[in-house]
Amino acid sequence: MKYGAVATGHQLTSETAMSILRAGGNAVDAAIAAYCAACVAEPCMASMASGAFATLFFDDDIHSLDCFCQTPARKISDSNLVPIHVDFGTAQEVYYGGAGAVAVPGIVKGLYELHDKFGSIPMSELFEPARAMAREGVALNTFQQYDLSLLRSAFGMQERGQEIFFKNGKLKQVGDLITLPNFDEFLFVLGKEGEDFFYRGEIARSIEEICVDQGGHLTRDDLSAYKIHWRTPESFYRDVHAIFMSPGPSMGHALFHRMQNRLADVFVLPEPFSNDHLEYLLPGLHGCRDLLNYRQLLFDLAGVNPVQGGKLSGTSHLNVLDNQGNAITLTFSIGEGSGIYVDGTDVHLNNMLGEPALLPEGLDSWECDRRLASMMTPTIITRMGRPLYLLGTGGAERIPVILSLIIHYLLDLDMSLDEAINAPRVYLAKEQLEVEVGFEKGKIIDMLPTRYWDEQSLYFGGVHGIEIDGDKVTAIGDSRREGFAIVE
Repeated sequence: MKYGAVATGHQLTSETAMSILRAGGNAVDAAIAAYCAACVAEPCMASMASGAFATLFFDDDIHSLDCFCQTPARKISDSNLVPIHVDFGTAQEVYYGGAGAVAVPGIVKGLYELHDKFGSIPMSELFEPARAMAREGVALNTFQQYDLSLLRSAFGMQERGQEIFFKNGKLKQVGDLITLPNFDEFLFVLGKEGEDFFYRGEIARSIEEICVDQGGHLTRDDLSAYKIHWRTPESFYRDVHAIFMSPGPSMGHALFHRMQNRLADVFVLPEPFSNDHLEYLLPGLHGCRDLLNYRQLLFDLAGVNPVQGGKLSGTSHLNVLDNQGNAITLTFSIGEGSGIYVDGTDVHLNNMLGEPALLPEGLDSWECDRRLASMMTPTIITRMGRPLYLLGTGGAERIPVILSLIIHYLLDLDMSLDEAINAPRVYLAKEQLEVEVGFEKGKIIDMLPTRYWDEQSLYFGGVHGIEIDGDKVTAIGDSRREGFAIVE
Protein backbone atom coordinates (compact mmCIF):
# COMPACT_ATOMS: atom_id res chain seq x y z
CA MET A 1 0.00 0.00 0.00
CA LYS A 2 1.81 3.08 -1.26
CA TYR A 3 -0.72 5.77 -0.41
CA GLY A 4 -3.59 4.31 1.61
CA ALA A 5 -7.18 3.08 1.37
CA VAL A 6 -10.62 4.68 1.27
CA ALA A 7 -14.19 3.36 1.37
CA THR A 8 -17.09 5.80 1.03
CA GLY A 9 -20.61 6.21 -0.30
CA HIS A 10 -19.71 7.51 -3.76
CA GLN A 11 -16.99 7.02 -6.37
CA LEU A 12 -16.10 10.72 -6.45
CA THR A 13 -15.98 10.94 -2.67
CA SER A 14 -13.46 8.08 -2.65
CA GLU A 15 -11.45 9.45 -5.57
CA THR A 16 -11.21 12.82 -3.82
CA ALA A 17 -9.84 11.20 -0.65
CA MET A 18 -7.31 9.18 -2.62
CA SER A 19 -6.12 12.26 -4.52
CA ILE A 20 -5.22 13.88 -1.20
CA LEU A 21 -3.38 10.76 -0.03
CA ARG A 22 -1.41 10.71 -3.28
CA ALA A 23 -0.49 14.35 -2.69
CA GLY A 24 1.06 13.45 0.68
CA GLY A 25 -1.89 14.24 2.91
CA ASN A 26 -2.78 12.10 5.89
CA ALA A 27 -6.05 10.33 6.70
CA VAL A 28 -7.68 13.40 8.25
CA ASP A 29 -6.70 15.62 5.32
CA ALA A 30 -8.26 13.10 2.96
CA ALA A 31 -11.41 12.74 5.06
CA ILE A 32 -11.96 16.52 5.13
CA ALA A 33 -11.63 16.78 1.35
CA ALA A 34 -13.84 13.71 0.90
CA TYR A 35 -16.57 15.13 3.12
CA CYS A 36 -16.65 18.37 1.12
CA ALA A 37 -16.86 16.30 -2.07
CA ALA A 38 -19.76 14.34 -0.58
CA CYS A 39 -21.68 17.62 -0.19
CA VAL A 40 -21.80 17.69 -3.99
CA ALA A 41 -21.85 13.98 -4.84
CA GLU A 42 -24.16 12.84 -1.99
CA PRO A 43 -26.50 15.82 -1.52
CA CYS A 44 -29.16 13.85 0.36
CA MET A 45 -26.63 12.90 3.03
CA ALA A 46 -24.00 15.62 3.28
CA SER A 47 -24.08 19.38 3.72
CA MET A 48 -21.96 22.00 5.42
CA ALA A 49 -24.94 22.41 7.74
CA SER A 50 -25.04 18.82 9.01
CA GLY A 51 -23.80 16.93 12.07
CA ALA A 52 -21.36 14.05 12.42
CA PHE A 53 -19.42 11.67 14.66
CA ALA A 54 -15.90 10.41 14.05
CA THR A 55 -13.69 7.70 15.53
CA LEU A 56 -9.96 8.03 14.83
CA PHE A 57 -6.71 6.16 15.33
CA PHE A 58 -3.92 8.73 15.40
CA ASP A 59 -0.62 8.92 17.22
CA ASP A 60 -1.17 5.34 18.45
CA ASP A 61 -4.32 6.36 20.30
CA ILE A 62 -8.09 6.21 19.77
CA HIS A 63 -10.09 9.45 19.65
CA SER A 64 -13.82 10.21 19.39
CA LEU A 65 -15.16 13.48 18.01
CA ASP A 66 -18.74 14.68 18.49
CA CYS A 67 -19.67 17.46 16.08
CA PHE A 68 -23.35 16.58 15.98
CA CYS A 69 -26.17 19.11 16.05
CA GLN A 70 -27.33 21.15 19.05
CA THR A 71 -30.77 22.44 19.95
CA PRO A 72 -31.21 26.24 20.00
CA ALA A 73 -30.94 28.18 23.26
CA ARG A 74 -34.46 29.54 22.84
CA LYS A 75 -37.72 28.17 21.52
CA ILE A 76 -40.21 30.39 19.71
CA SER A 77 -43.90 29.58 19.95
CA ASP A 78 -44.80 30.10 16.28
CA SER A 79 -42.11 28.11 14.51
CA ASN A 80 -42.70 26.99 10.94
CA LEU A 81 -42.61 23.25 10.27
CA VAL A 82 -43.36 21.97 6.77
CA PRO A 83 -44.42 18.32 6.23
CA ILE A 84 -42.05 16.20 4.13
CA HIS A 85 -43.92 13.21 2.74
CA VAL A 86 -41.77 10.20 1.91
CA ASP A 87 -43.32 7.39 -0.13
CA PHE A 88 -41.41 4.10 0.05
CA GLY A 89 -44.08 2.29 -1.97
CA THR A 90 -44.92 -0.20 0.79
CA ALA A 91 -44.94 2.50 3.48
CA GLN A 92 -45.31 6.24 3.82
CA GLU A 93 -43.65 8.45 6.42
CA VAL A 94 -43.91 12.12 7.32
CA TYR A 95 -41.00 14.25 8.56
CA TYR A 96 -40.84 18.01 8.88
CA GLY A 97 -38.67 20.63 7.27
CA GLY A 98 -38.84 24.40 7.19
CA ALA A 99 -36.96 26.86 9.37
CA GLY A 100 -38.53 25.50 12.56
CA ALA A 101 -36.77 22.16 12.03
CA VAL A 102 -33.22 23.57 11.81
CA ALA A 103 -30.78 22.75 14.63
CA VAL A 104 -27.31 24.21 15.14
CA PRO A 105 -25.00 22.49 12.63
CA GLY A 106 -21.65 21.14 13.80
CA ILE A 107 -19.78 19.79 10.79
CA VAL A 108 -17.87 22.95 9.83
CA LYS A 109 -16.44 23.37 13.31
CA GLY A 110 -15.80 19.62 13.40
CA LEU A 111 -13.79 19.68 10.17
CA TYR A 112 -11.73 22.61 11.37
CA GLU A 113 -11.13 20.93 14.73
CA LEU A 114 -9.95 17.77 12.99
CA HIS A 115 -7.64 19.87 10.85
CA ASP A 116 -6.26 21.85 13.78
CA LYS A 117 -5.48 18.66 15.70
CA PHE A 118 -4.29 16.35 12.92
CA GLY A 119 -4.29 18.04 9.50
CA SER A 120 -1.19 18.77 7.42
CA ILE A 121 -2.47 20.40 4.19
CA PRO A 122 -4.06 23.89 4.24
CA MET A 123 -7.86 23.81 4.38
CA SER A 124 -8.18 25.93 1.25
CA GLU A 125 -6.32 23.23 -0.68
CA LEU A 126 -8.50 20.49 0.78
CA PHE A 127 -11.57 22.36 -0.48
CA GLU A 128 -10.31 22.50 -4.08
CA PRO A 129 -11.60 19.10 -5.32
CA ALA A 130 -15.13 19.84 -4.06
CA ARG A 131 -14.98 23.32 -5.58
CA ALA A 132 -14.17 21.84 -8.98
CA MET A 133 -16.98 19.32 -8.65
CA ALA A 134 -19.44 22.06 -7.69
CA ARG A 135 -18.49 24.12 -10.76
CA GLU A 136 -18.34 21.29 -13.27
CA GLY A 137 -21.21 19.22 -11.91
CA VAL A 138 -21.67 15.63 -10.80
CA ALA A 139 -23.86 13.17 -12.69
CA LEU A 140 -26.60 11.63 -10.56
CA ASN A 141 -26.07 7.93 -9.96
CA THR A 142 -28.91 5.48 -9.33
CA PHE A 143 -28.78 5.57 -5.53
CA GLN A 144 -28.59 9.35 -5.25
CA GLN A 145 -31.44 9.79 -7.74
CA TYR A 146 -33.57 7.31 -5.79
CA ASP A 147 -32.86 9.19 -2.57
CA LEU A 148 -33.82 12.46 -4.23
CA SER A 149 -37.04 10.91 -5.47
CA LEU A 150 -37.95 9.94 -1.91
CA LEU A 151 -37.13 13.42 -0.61
CA ARG A 152 -38.36 15.47 -3.56
CA SER A 153 -40.80 17.44 -1.41
CA ALA A 154 -37.89 18.66 0.73
CA PHE A 155 -35.41 19.30 -2.07
CA GLY A 156 -38.06 21.02 -4.17
CA MET A 157 -39.58 23.04 -1.32
CA GLN A 158 -37.99 26.33 -2.32
CA GLU A 159 -36.87 27.91 -5.57
CA ARG A 160 -33.15 27.25 -5.11
CA GLY A 161 -33.70 23.54 -4.56
CA GLN A 162 -35.86 23.40 -7.70
CA GLU A 163 -33.13 25.14 -9.71
CA ILE A 164 -30.51 22.61 -8.57
CA PHE A 165 -32.39 19.32 -8.61
CA PHE A 166 -35.25 19.79 -11.09
CA LYS A 167 -35.34 20.31 -14.86
CA ASN A 168 -38.43 21.55 -16.66
CA GLY A 169 -40.44 20.98 -13.50
CA LYS A 170 -39.38 17.34 -13.15
CA LEU A 171 -36.80 15.79 -10.86
CA LYS A 172 -33.46 15.24 -12.57
CA GLN A 173 -32.75 11.68 -13.67
CA VAL A 174 -29.76 9.34 -13.53
CA GLY A 175 -26.93 10.89 -15.54
CA ASP A 176 -28.17 14.48 -15.21
CA LEU A 177 -25.65 16.93 -13.78
CA ILE A 178 -25.98 18.52 -10.36
CA THR A 179 -24.02 21.79 -10.21
CA LEU A 180 -23.58 23.99 -7.13
CA PRO A 181 -21.85 27.16 -8.33
CA ASN A 182 -22.61 29.05 -5.12
CA PHE A 183 -21.04 26.25 -3.10
CA ASP A 184 -17.81 26.79 -5.02
CA GLU A 185 -17.75 30.42 -3.89
CA PHE A 186 -18.78 29.49 -0.34
CA LEU A 187 -15.84 27.09 0.01
CA PHE A 188 -13.47 29.70 -1.42
CA VAL A 189 -14.48 32.25 1.24
CA LEU A 190 -14.57 29.61 4.01
CA GLY A 191 -11.03 28.60 3.08
CA LYS A 192 -9.85 32.20 3.39
CA GLU A 193 -11.78 33.27 6.50
CA GLY A 194 -12.05 30.03 8.45
CA GLU A 195 -14.83 28.68 10.63
CA ASP A 196 -15.78 32.13 11.99
CA PHE A 197 -17.20 32.90 8.54
CA PHE A 198 -19.82 30.24 9.27
CA TYR A 199 -20.37 30.60 13.03
CA ARG A 200 -19.86 34.32 13.62
CA GLY A 201 -19.80 36.07 10.27
CA GLU A 202 -21.88 36.33 7.13
CA ILE A 203 -23.31 32.79 7.19
CA ALA A 204 -24.41 33.12 10.81
CA ARG A 205 -26.16 36.37 9.95
CA SER A 206 -27.87 34.76 6.97
CA ILE A 207 -29.09 31.77 9.01
CA GLU A 208 -30.45 34.10 11.68
CA GLU A 209 -32.28 36.15 9.02
CA ILE A 210 -33.80 32.99 7.57
CA CYS A 211 -35.04 31.96 10.99
CA VAL A 212 -36.47 35.40 11.79
CA ASP A 213 -38.23 35.63 8.41
CA GLN A 214 -39.38 32.01 8.11
CA GLY A 215 -40.21 30.91 11.64
CA GLY A 216 -37.03 29.28 12.92
CA HIS A 217 -35.41 29.19 16.36
CA LEU A 218 -31.72 29.77 15.59
CA THR A 219 -29.83 32.97 16.33
CA ARG A 220 -26.27 34.06 15.73
CA ASP A 221 -25.65 33.47 19.43
CA ASP A 222 -26.54 29.78 18.94
CA LEU A 223 -24.01 29.49 16.16
CA SER A 224 -21.23 31.38 17.92
CA ALA A 225 -21.74 29.34 21.10
CA TYR A 226 -21.53 25.94 19.38
CA LYS A 227 -18.79 23.64 20.70
CA ILE A 228 -17.38 20.35 19.48
CA HIS A 229 -16.54 17.65 22.05
CA TRP A 230 -13.66 15.20 22.17
CA ARG A 231 -15.00 12.23 24.11
CA THR A 232 -13.67 8.94 25.41
CA PRO A 233 -14.77 6.20 22.98
CA GLU A 234 -16.90 3.34 24.20
CA SER A 235 -14.82 0.16 24.16
CA PHE A 236 -15.74 -3.54 24.02
CA TYR A 237 -13.33 -6.46 24.09
CA ARG A 238 -13.43 -9.79 22.27
CA ASP A 239 -10.34 -11.94 22.86
CA VAL A 240 -7.46 -10.03 21.24
CA HIS A 241 -9.86 -7.56 19.61
CA ALA A 242 -10.95 -4.18 20.96
CA ILE A 243 -14.01 -2.50 19.46
CA PHE A 244 -14.21 1.30 19.72
CA MET A 245 -17.40 3.26 19.05
CA SER A 246 -18.72 6.78 19.58
CA PRO A 247 -20.10 7.34 23.10
CA GLY A 248 -23.28 9.28 23.97
CA PRO A 249 -24.94 11.26 22.48
CA SER A 250 -24.50 8.51 19.90
CA MET A 251 -26.77 5.72 21.13
CA GLY A 252 -25.56 3.02 18.76
CA HIS A 253 -23.03 1.53 21.17
CA ALA A 254 -25.80 0.73 23.68
CA LEU A 255 -27.71 -1.38 21.16
CA PHE A 256 -24.50 -3.00 19.94
CA HIS A 257 -23.62 -3.93 23.52
CA ARG A 258 -27.08 -5.42 24.11
CA MET A 259 -26.93 -7.56 20.98
CA GLN A 260 -23.37 -8.75 21.61
CA ASN A 261 -24.17 -9.69 25.21
CA ARG A 262 -27.03 -11.89 24.04
CA LEU A 263 -24.66 -13.77 21.70
CA ALA A 264 -21.53 -13.92 23.87
CA ASP A 265 -22.13 -17.22 25.68
CA VAL A 266 -22.65 -19.40 22.61
CA PHE A 267 -19.57 -21.45 21.75
CA VAL A 268 -20.85 -23.61 18.88
CA LEU A 269 -22.33 -21.54 16.08
CA PRO A 270 -25.02 -22.94 13.76
CA GLU A 271 -24.52 -23.08 10.02
CA PRO A 272 -24.36 -19.50 8.66
CA PHE A 273 -27.61 -18.26 7.07
CA SER A 274 -29.58 -21.36 7.99
CA ASN A 275 -32.86 -21.17 9.87
CA ASP A 276 -30.93 -22.25 12.98
CA HIS A 277 -28.57 -19.32 12.53
CA LEU A 278 -31.53 -16.95 12.23
CA GLU A 279 -32.93 -18.32 15.49
CA TYR A 280 -29.52 -17.94 17.11
CA LEU A 281 -29.56 -14.23 16.24
CA LEU A 282 -33.08 -13.63 17.53
CA PRO A 283 -32.25 -13.00 21.23
CA GLY A 284 -29.89 -10.20 20.28
CA LEU A 285 -32.39 -8.77 17.81
CA HIS A 286 -35.10 -8.87 20.46
CA GLY A 287 -32.77 -7.09 22.87
CA CYS A 288 -32.22 -4.27 20.39
CA ARG A 289 -35.91 -3.96 19.60
CA ASP A 290 -36.74 -3.87 23.30
CA LEU A 291 -34.36 -0.98 23.84
CA LEU A 292 -35.79 0.90 20.86
CA ASN A 293 -39.31 0.35 22.17
CA TYR A 294 -38.29 1.64 25.60
CA ARG A 295 -36.31 4.68 24.58
CA GLN A 296 -36.01 5.95 28.16
CA LEU A 297 -33.84 2.93 28.97
CA LEU A 298 -31.89 3.34 25.75
CA PHE A 299 -31.16 6.98 26.48
CA ASP A 300 -30.13 6.08 30.03
CA LEU A 301 -27.69 3.43 28.78
CA ALA A 302 -26.25 5.87 26.27
CA GLY A 303 -25.99 8.64 28.85
CA VAL A 304 -28.36 10.95 27.00
CA ASN A 305 -31.31 12.95 28.34
CA PRO A 306 -34.40 11.57 26.51
CA VAL A 307 -36.01 14.98 26.11
CA GLN A 308 -33.12 16.04 23.94
CA GLY A 309 -34.70 14.34 20.97
CA GLY A 310 -32.57 12.71 18.35
CA LYS A 311 -32.23 11.72 14.74
CA LEU A 312 -32.65 8.31 13.17
CA SER A 313 -32.63 9.31 9.52
CA GLY A 314 -30.55 8.60 6.43
CA THR A 315 -26.80 8.89 6.76
CA SER A 316 -23.61 8.21 4.86
CA HIS A 317 -20.19 7.13 6.02
CA LEU A 318 -16.56 7.32 4.96
CA ASN A 319 -13.33 5.59 6.04
CA VAL A 320 -9.76 6.62 5.31
CA LEU A 321 -6.46 4.87 6.11
CA ASP A 322 -3.13 6.50 5.26
CA ASN A 323 0.24 4.86 4.64
CA GLN A 324 1.41 5.72 8.17
CA GLY A 325 -1.40 3.65 9.71
CA ASN A 326 -3.53 6.63 10.78
CA ALA A 327 -7.25 6.09 10.31
CA ILE A 328 -10.59 7.88 10.55
CA THR A 329 -14.18 6.70 10.30
CA LEU A 330 -16.77 9.49 9.90
CA THR A 331 -20.57 9.13 9.85
CA PHE A 332 -22.72 12.13 8.94
CA SER A 333 -26.30 13.27 8.21
CA ILE A 334 -28.52 16.24 7.37
CA GLY A 335 -31.63 14.23 8.22
CA GLU A 336 -34.08 14.65 5.37
CA GLY A 337 -32.99 18.24 4.85
CA SER A 338 -35.06 21.28 5.76
CA GLY A 339 -35.60 22.35 2.16
CA ILE A 340 -33.96 25.71 2.94
CA TYR A 341 -30.72 26.91 1.35
CA VAL A 342 -28.57 29.69 2.76
CA ASP A 343 -28.69 32.46 0.14
CA GLY A 344 -25.73 32.54 -2.19
CA THR A 345 -24.06 29.40 -0.79
CA ASP A 346 -26.03 26.32 -1.96
CA VAL A 347 -25.69 25.08 1.64
CA HIS A 348 -28.75 23.03 2.58
CA LEU A 349 -29.82 23.43 6.21
CA ASN A 350 -30.57 20.33 8.30
CA ASN A 351 -34.00 19.40 9.71
CA MET A 352 -32.85 17.76 12.93
CA LEU A 353 -35.78 19.19 14.92
CA GLY A 354 -38.32 17.71 12.52
CA GLU A 355 -38.20 14.04 13.55
CA PRO A 356 -41.47 12.76 15.10
CA ALA A 357 -40.10 9.33 16.06
CA LEU A 358 -37.91 10.65 18.86
CA LEU A 359 -40.16 13.50 19.92
CA PRO A 360 -43.25 11.50 20.94
CA GLU A 361 -44.55 14.30 23.14
CA GLY A 362 -44.67 16.63 20.16
CA LEU A 363 -42.25 18.29 17.77
CA ASP A 364 -41.82 21.21 20.15
CA SER A 365 -40.93 19.00 23.14
CA TRP A 366 -37.16 19.28 22.70
CA GLU A 367 -35.15 20.88 25.47
CA CYS A 368 -33.15 24.02 24.75
CA ASP A 369 -29.37 24.09 24.36
CA ARG A 370 -28.78 20.33 24.40
CA ARG A 371 -26.92 17.93 22.15
CA LEU A 372 -29.21 15.87 19.96
CA ALA A 373 -28.91 12.09 20.04
CA SER A 374 -28.13 9.81 17.10
CA MET A 375 -27.67 6.17 16.09
CA MET A 376 -24.56 6.94 14.03
CA THR A 377 -21.77 4.59 15.11
CA PRO A 378 -18.39 5.01 13.39
CA THR A 379 -16.31 2.04 14.52
CA ILE A 380 -12.68 0.99 14.69
CA ILE A 381 -11.68 -2.54 15.69
CA THR A 382 -8.09 -3.09 16.75
CA ARG A 383 -6.03 -6.26 17.20
CA MET A 384 -3.05 -6.13 19.51
CA GLY A 385 -3.39 -2.34 19.63
CA ARG A 386 -3.38 -1.72 15.86
CA PRO A 387 -6.37 -1.00 13.57
CA LEU A 388 -7.80 -4.12 11.99
CA TYR A 389 -11.20 -2.90 10.69
CA LEU A 390 -12.69 0.53 9.96
CA LEU A 391 -16.46 0.31 9.70
CA GLY A 392 -19.59 2.41 9.50
CA THR A 393 -22.98 2.57 7.83
CA GLY A 394 -26.14 4.50 7.20
CA GLY A 395 -29.47 2.90 7.94
CA ALA A 396 -31.27 4.97 10.58
CA GLU A 397 -32.05 3.05 13.78
CA ARG A 398 -30.85 -0.15 12.08
CA ILE A 399 -27.23 1.10 12.16
CA PRO A 400 -26.01 -0.64 15.37
CA VAL A 401 -27.80 -3.89 14.49
CA ILE A 402 -26.25 -3.93 11.03
CA LEU A 403 -22.79 -3.24 12.45
CA SER A 404 -23.27 -5.92 15.08
CA LEU A 405 -24.08 -8.42 12.33
CA ILE A 406 -21.01 -7.43 10.32
CA ILE A 407 -18.77 -7.74 13.39
CA HIS A 408 -20.34 -11.13 14.16
CA TYR A 409 -19.55 -12.27 10.62
CA LEU A 410 -15.97 -11.00 10.87
CA LEU A 411 -15.01 -12.14 14.36
CA ASP A 412 -17.26 -15.16 14.99
CA LEU A 413 -17.61 -16.61 11.49
CA ASP A 414 -14.12 -15.60 10.33
CA MET A 415 -15.37 -14.10 7.08
CA SER A 416 -13.32 -11.80 4.93
CA LEU A 417 -14.44 -8.17 4.80
CA ASP A 418 -15.85 -8.68 1.32
CA GLU A 419 -17.79 -11.75 2.43
CA ALA A 420 -19.11 -10.04 5.56
CA ILE A 421 -20.36 -6.92 3.76
CA ASN A 422 -22.02 -8.97 1.03
CA ALA A 423 -23.53 -11.52 3.42
CA PRO A 424 -27.30 -11.37 4.04
CA ARG A 425 -28.64 -9.21 6.87
CA VAL A 426 -31.59 -9.38 9.20
CA TYR A 427 -33.46 -6.82 11.28
CA LEU A 428 -36.29 -7.17 13.78
CA ALA A 429 -38.65 -4.26 13.18
CA LYS A 430 -41.69 -3.44 15.30
CA GLU A 431 -44.06 -5.66 13.39
CA GLN A 432 -41.95 -8.35 11.76
CA LEU A 433 -38.57 -9.87 11.09
CA GLU A 434 -36.96 -8.47 7.94
CA VAL A 435 -34.70 -11.07 6.29
CA GLU A 436 -32.47 -10.24 3.34
CA VAL A 437 -32.04 -12.69 0.48
CA GLY A 438 -29.52 -15.42 1.30
CA PHE A 439 -30.98 -16.80 4.51
CA GLU A 440 -32.67 -20.18 4.37
CA LYS A 441 -36.43 -19.84 4.57
CA GLY A 442 -38.21 -21.65 7.36
CA LYS A 443 -40.33 -21.37 10.46
CA ILE A 444 -38.96 -19.06 13.14
CA ILE A 445 -38.93 -20.43 16.67
CA ASP A 446 -41.40 -17.92 18.09
CA MET A 447 -43.41 -17.74 14.86
CA LEU A 448 -42.65 -14.10 14.17
CA PRO A 449 -44.22 -12.57 11.09
CA THR A 450 -41.33 -12.65 8.62
CA ARG A 451 -40.66 -10.94 5.31
CA TYR A 452 -38.01 -12.48 3.07
CA TRP A 453 -36.55 -9.92 0.68
CA ASP A 454 -35.89 -11.05 -2.90
CA GLU A 455 -32.73 -8.98 -3.31
CA GLN A 456 -30.19 -6.98 -1.37
CA SER A 457 -31.63 -3.65 -0.30
CA LEU A 458 -30.50 -0.24 0.94
CA TYR A 459 -33.00 -0.84 3.77
CA PHE A 460 -30.22 -2.93 5.36
CA GLY A 461 -27.74 -0.06 5.28
CA GLY A 462 -24.57 0.64 3.36
CA VAL A 463 -21.54 -0.67 5.26
CA HIS A 464 -18.29 0.74 3.91
CA GLY A 465 -15.18 -0.79 5.44
CA ILE A 466 -11.42 -1.23 5.40
CA GLU A 467 -9.46 -4.26 6.68
CA ILE A 468 -5.76 -4.05 7.59
CA ASP A 469 -4.27 -7.52 7.91
CA GLY A 470 -0.52 -7.02 8.12
CA ASP A 471 0.66 -5.80 4.73
CA LYS A 472 -2.63 -6.78 3.08
CA VAL A 473 -5.23 -3.98 2.97
CA THR A 474 -8.77 -4.48 1.65
CA ALA A 475 -11.41 -1.78 1.16
CA ILE A 476 -15.07 -2.44 0.31
CA GLY A 477 -17.89 -0.05 -0.58
CA ASP A 478 -21.35 -1.55 -0.03
CA SER A 479 -23.13 -2.06 -3.36
CA ARG A 480 -26.50 -1.66 -1.59
CA ARG A 481 -25.83 2.09 -1.64
CA GLU A 482 -23.34 2.30 -4.53
CA GLY A 483 -20.36 2.56 -2.22
CA PHE A 484 -16.88 2.78 -3.73
CA ALA A 485 -13.47 1.78 -2.39
CA ILE A 486 -9.85 2.26 -3.48
CA VAL A 487 -6.56 0.80 -2.24
CA GLU A 488 -3.29 2.12 -3.69
